[in-house]
Amino acid sequence: MVFDDDKGVRMAIDRLVVAGYSRIAHFAGYSTTNIGKERLGGYKAALINNSLIVRDKWIIEGGFELNDGYHSFMKLYERHNLPEIVLAVNDRVALGAYKAIRELGLRVPEDIGVVGFGFTETAEMFNPPLCVISQDPRKMGHLAANRLMDEIQSSSVSGEEIRIDETFQWNSSVKQKNRVQ
Repeated sequence: MVFDDDKGVRMAIDRLVVAGYSRIAHFAGYSTTNIGKERLGGYKAALINNSLIVRDKWIIEGGFELNDGYHSFMKLYERHNLPEIVLAVNDRVALGAYKAIRELGLRVPEDIGVVGFGFTETAEMFNPPLCVISQDPRKMGHLAANRLMDEIQSSSVSGEEIRIDETFQWNSSVKQKNRVQ
């Protein structure tokens, strides 16, 4: 049972494009992991599907923790060509980006927007609240428990992978250019 990260990234980028954004960077974690690979693949596919340029300099691999987001933003800043939006591989990386943005005297969302993967309640703890590709662990737990009960009752194991859809929660870490939600 996994979240459908590829689909989640595509949905989020589609929503950002409809809202008027075209310059989107990605702090990708590591492409050697399933999560990193899925999210990076979805990011590239979404840009291409929206006729946007995939800029390799805006794809920064570097881990899944707060310091990784901080260092990734610093690398991006040193290149003197900031995007409008940073899509972080998770909420910890997004938090590290927030820290670097503030340290550099920039503001979220006025100077740069940030989107991350995470959980709605965590996203609301950010200041400003993080736009998030929401992965509700309670939904996964509920589906897993139901699946287990079904398998126990039927005495068979299907082995089929279940992909859980994610939702996009538009919060105030990205300005609304065109009023779309």
